Amino acid sequence: STTAITGSSVLTDEIVTLLDSLADLSLDVASTPTANAGEPVTVTYTVYNNGPSDAQNVVVTATLPDGVAASDAAAQGWVQVGGSDVYTRLVPTLAAGQTVSYTFVVTPDGDLTPGTSLQFEGETSSETTDSDPSNNIGNADTSIVGSADLTID
Repeated sequence: STTAITGSSVLTDEIVTLLDSLADLSLDVASTPTANAGEPVTVTYTVYNNGPSDAQNVVVTATLPDGVAASDAAAQGWVQVGGSDVYTRLVPTLAAGQTVSYTFVVTPDGDLTPGTSLQFEGETSSETTDSDPSNNIGNADTSIVGSADLTID
């Protein structure tokens, strides 16, 4: 059946638009530039949420190079992934415009040769759609330097 539209009739329509949350995470990784073999190295993983939405269940992943020990990773809040050199941290919510940083103190093996380059890698991800995932990976380099053992007679 049809209904006639009169001058006093009002037509209405409703449009519902569902918007996905969108966050642009980025990651910077920084480490002690040089270190002696066997001495601690500090690595910092900094995650930025450039918005526009809050990022939910953000995971920060740190991959350590060979020749590095992470003896107190759990005490520093890192969770080892299956006995590997990969560790993670979880941020339940990272608000738009906010930053979070985590440090990881590790110890290079004492027998590393001076000139060895330790490459620390990191990645971040979230359950929230990322508008630019190309900036979610970072790395930093620490060079092992030698120390002189001098004596004066």
